[in-house]
Amino acid sequence: MAVPIYPPGREADLLAWSSQFSQKITDTPTVFGLLPAQSVQYASLHAGFASLYAVAIDPDTNSKTAIAAKNLAKEALTNGPGGARTLVNIIQEFPGTTDTMRADLAIRVRDASPTPQPVPPIAPVLSIVSQVGRVVQVKLIDSKDSEKRGRPEDVAGATILLYVGAEAPLDPALWTFCTNTTKVVVDIELVPSIAAGAKVWLIAFWRNRKDETGPTSVPVSFRAGDTMSMVG
Repeated sequence: MAVPIYPPGREADLLAWSSQFSQKITDTPTVFGLLPAQSVQYASLHAGFASLYAVAIDPDTNSKTAIAAKNLAKEALTNGPGGARTLVNIIQEFPGTTDTMRADLAIRVRDASPTPQPVPPIAPVLSIVSQVGRVVQVKLIDSKDSEKRGRPEDVAGATILLYVGAEAPLDPALWTFCTNTTKVVVDIELVPSIAAGAKVWLIAFWRNRKDETGPTSVPVSFRAGDTMSMVG
């Protein structure tokens, strides 16, 4: 069966997965850390969903009422007391469950060796792309590979900070949070409190998936309210 992870998205796949899951836990419930009564209850939930699903997809019996009943049975099967999510969580936590058993049940096999998430070692290159009224478009570039269009490897996103003043401060505490982004081209709308003509500075840094941050970029500046054409 080609369903690697619970829960399958399509209802037909969910039905097929649930049928095999129910059969296996009914045959040997205690092997998976379950009580026989739990496997019996699940078999009843599966049978209810299977019956109502058949009614809902049959052109001769399909109706809004049939679909609503099928949806309730699906919710009970997946998320209700004694449903799949509850039993899968028990099986996952049971000390006797092996990865081979998980694969046989088509539930998630845990990553025994999580992929390291290094702290981003290098700052992005931040540049002003354009400015129209109060909206400034900026671009973030991988400083190790300027030809690369996306984020560096192991980078989940970036944080952009803002400062208004004649010179960019060295103290990070003086900068104001502007936005978090997963994109490398970002539109920033200036708040009304920033006066037209004020000098605005921006810096950015990469973040990994653990929300650890790398070094900050070289500050870039522009004048609030000015209109500039494409600059890079």
